[in-house]
Amino acid sequence: MRKFSAEKMQDSGLSSQSSYQEMDLDHFPWLFAKAFVNKAFREEVLGPEFRVLRLLARDTEPSYRLKPVTLGDTGSGNGSLVMNDNIEATVFFHGATYEVVFTRFEHHAAGVFCVASALGLDEDAKKPTALLQYILRQGFEHSPYKNKFLMVKPAKERGQVNIDIEVCDLEKTGLNDVFLSGAVSESIRLFVDCIVRFDELRTPLRYLLSGKPGTAKTKTIRAIANEAQGKATFIFANGSDDRIDAVFEFAKCFSPVVVCIDDIDLLVGNRWRDSERIALGKFLQHLDGFLGSGIFVLTTTNDKRLVDIAASRPGRFDMILDLSPIDSNDYLKLISSKTNSQALIALFDEVVVDVLEARKVNGAFISTLIKHLEVVERLGEKPLDTDYVLHMIARMDAGFYKQPEDEKEKIGFTSAEMS
Repeated sequence: MRKFSAEKMQDSGLSSQSSYQEMDLDHFPWLFAKAFVNKAFREEVLGPEFRVLRLLARDTEPSYRLKPVTLGDTGSGNGSLVMNDNIEATVFFHGATYEVVFTRFEHHAAGVFCVASALGLDEDAKKPTALLQYILRQGFEHSPYKNKFLMVKPAKERGQVNIDIEVCDLEKTGLNDVFLSGAVSESIRLFVDCIVRFDELRTPLRYLLSGKPGTAKTKTIRAIANEAQGKATFIFANGSDDRIDAVFEFAKCFSPVVVCIDDIDLLVGNRWRDSERIALGKFLQHLDGFLGSGIFVLTTTNDKRLVDIAASRPGRFDMILDLSPIDSNDYLKLISSKTNSQALIALFDEVVVDVLEARKVNGAFISTLIKHLEVVERLGEKPLDTDYVLHMIARMDAGFYKQPEDEKEKIGFTSAEMS
């Protein structure tokens, strides 16, 4: 059998006159192909060149009993994925009739295989390879995950694939809601334009966003996703997750697709540690293999010096953007975007802004401060004035950043103290 992955589908080399073809597929292409056949059978997708006349599932040995297909969603939310490991369909393709079979089986030594096969049933059925390739392409095109926001999670069950995919919602944040320097904003806009106009430009970009906690790295990624919503599939993963191969194999099912990895330094930060050296090698292989593909990459780190130089050099990434703490000139603009209360906005006079600037607070600090003040305002139990705002700034700053005076002081309680 010749292996067909989502990344590349090519002719198997068999004679075009052969009436039988078999393909060994990766898990997700196999899953999406089955879903498309089911959609065609239910006439949810229609095409004059392809129709499904019959669709049934089969039990595994020894009975091989036929039964209706079972549908589920495995995180897609719409229940359109076929859950049976073995299905068979009679299809009509370009004027000829074929039998198409999807099978999943486990070999005690070689592992798990997902196989699709097509057999011509009449004299004109001489294009089984073209038929399977058509089903695969349509499977990607009609996937329930296409152009969605997807979260990667550890698989609940051990098997061929060690990740689960779940459709997620993002807060409705746009780029106008994120405070970025002019140069950074220009580069981010370019990234969005390359996604939205991918069919025309065909240029996937790879960015590394670097900045201290609170500089809106993750918020910037979410804003990019919202700006390009419906134009690409977004896959969100974390650098603490070592299932990098499975993430990128899944990403290859879509074009364009944006792989977003928070805290990339946790994955590829230190080549001297065995686990990170292996992950680094895999990550570099995937980056180097993206030429001509539709895979964009967005990653973040708190400090670009933590990312191995082999991963962060030019050619691997197109741009490394340093996200700085919010400039004091933008404090009032940020405050006005976070609350509609004119009374709260008025509290941020010159004295308060000077204190914020002296403490070099970031955007996350200001957003958290506004959230607290809004709660106090709604409760109406405390007078809100400049003194209270300054008091809260001092309390928050000490809580987030000040070290305890006695580092050796006990933390927590002993069982005796609790009794």
